[in-house]
Amino acid sequence: MEVTNANFKEVLPLIKETLDKCLFVSIETELTGLESEYGKDIHALDTLEERYQRIRESAQSFLVNQFGLSTFEWDSQ
Repeated sequence: MEVTNANFKEVLPLIKETLDKCLFVSIETELTGLESEYGKDIHALDTLEERYQRIRESAQSFLVNQFGLSTFEWDSQ
């Protein structure tokens, strides 16, 4: 389902209902950019936390232009 500024108020109750029923949620974002320069600061011996922090700092300088939300429910069949 595509949610835009034009239909957000209309579909918000369905989104809330779906979130209340779901087992878990997956979130994905598209940014207006991502500095390729962060790669030069990542080293083979870096911890995951160090890599995350460097990429996070780079990502904070850009805007989210698309947000994806997937909800999952258990289906025993």
